[in-house]
Amino acid sequence: MAEIKKRIGTVACPVCGTMNPASVNDKGTLNYACNNNCDNPGWARVGTKCHELMMAKVIPFEPLKKIVPTPEKPISFTPEKPITTTPAKKAGFFS
Repeated sequence: MAEIKKRIGTVACPVCGTMNPASVNDKGTLNYACNNNCDNPGWARVGTKCHELMMAKVIPFEPLKKIVPTPEKPISFTPEKPITTTPAKKAGFFS
């Protein structure tokens, strides 16, 4: 059965140095496989020295902040001057 993975941040590949996503499955195994240059299949199980070293190098994702614009003053939808409607002029050669 497939294991659920959670992306926790980015880590540099120990072979080529490119930044790759780091993910952890439900058992705690760290996956830092290089998908770009060298195809290094990197993973480390919980409790190993490799897991400890690579977790120290993981740059965690910052939590996304929900940006909600707050206006300085309430927005009024009523116009300051009343709108007057005038019929449009005919657009013709003799007008």
